[in-house]
Amino acid sequence: MKSLCGNFEDVGATKTDFKKYKRDLNKYIGDNDAELAMQRLKNKQKHLSNFSCDYVVRVDGILGGLFWADEYMKTNYFTFGDVVAFDGTYRSNKYDMISVPFTGVDNHNRNITLGAAILGNETAEMYKWLLQSYVKAFGFAPLVIVTNQDAAMRRAVEDVLPTSRHKLCMWHIWDKLTSKVGSALCNTIDFKKQLCRIVWTYAITPAEFEKEWHAIPPAEFVIFVTPPNPLTEFYR
Repeated sequence: MKSLCGNFEDVGATKTDFKKYKRDLNKYIGDNDAELAMQRLKNKQKHLSNFSCDYVVRVDGILGGLFWADEYMKTNYFTFGDVVAFDGTYRSNKYDMISVPFTGVDNHNRNITLGAAILGNETAEMYKWLLQSYVKAFGFAPLVIVTNQDAAMRRAVEDVLPTSRHKLCMWHIWDKLTSKVGSALCNTIDFKKQLCRIVWTYAITPAEFEKEWHAIPPAEFVIFVTPPNPLTEFYR
């Protein structure tokens, strides 16, 4: 408030006043926080023609999932939505719900948000509901959808987005590389150089990749390779 008003004396309230206001506000909200959030989004949808939202309630009356997309997200999607990544941030809020942003990349290589949701769980059924809400809001599915290696996400993509190519996030694959091939092999410079050469390229077919992959490990490190190859799924 000091930054907005200019000086502390221009704020017009003390630190104690703000604490009392927060106390009264929390008392007013009570157990209706989810209902207030849904009502706010529904009001936006009612008065803004290009705003979309959807929600699902569990059998016990608790909010199970909430999805929304505003006009800026839709504008970005129509322009840069050929490849969309979505991933769940694991329960990093006091409501114990999962934040699921849909992300793309614009022509300046900047991340842009192409939709947002919060989910109560990460089941295949919940992800199916989310992807159905996403396609309903935007009108068409992305050409490519990028996820991590979560099995529930895989089933949801196969059922709801059959025409989209499903790719696995390279960051997650690279993060699991050590556990898949062993630390001794993963920490060799030659291995990483050869692996990067065949991974970070578009000019290679799955068959060529498999051939190059099996040619990478030196003989003394073969015992550390744990099949199946974790990178094969990247080229599905």
